[in-house]
Amino acid sequence: MTKERRHRLLVGLVGMIALVVGSVMVVIFLNWSKYLIGPHQDPFTELYFEDHLKLPRKIEIGVPFKTTFTIVNQEAAGVTYPIKVYTINEAQPPNMIELYTTSVSLSIGAAKTFPLELTIPTYTTPRQKIVIELLEKNQTIHFWGTTSTASTTF
Repeated sequence: MTKERRHRLLVGLVGMIALVVGSVMVVIFLNWSKYLIGPHQDPFTELYFEDHLKLPRKIEIGVPFKTTFTIVNQEAAGVTYPIKVYTINEAQPPNMIELYTTSVSLSIGAAKTFPLELTIPTYTTPRQKIVIELLEKNQTIHFWGTTSTASTTF
């Protein structure tokens, strides 16, 4: 074996060892990076009722009822949230009545709680779905209530 051939084999062997060691280091880094820099989290928005056990189940038409919801910005930037609160009945086709609209700007990690006093103005069907919608996020929460007029008993 010539000196030049031995040199090429040695260079090739060193190259292969460097490739294997580099690959092992990349695998180790990828597996441990989640512990070193934290897990990646997709941005999202929290939308929830403050006390879901106290949501009104019986709603009298024309009489105010209370509910409270919260928005938490877990997005990667500040966000302005247009909000619409409405009711949908069980008629065919369903009727929608807008009850409240607003907008709120939240910085990253900020939260805003909305205590609402709402009134369903007219009687249409015995059940109403009360919906809170973040318009630009296509995100909703809702609850159902049994409706009655002032002369109707539950």
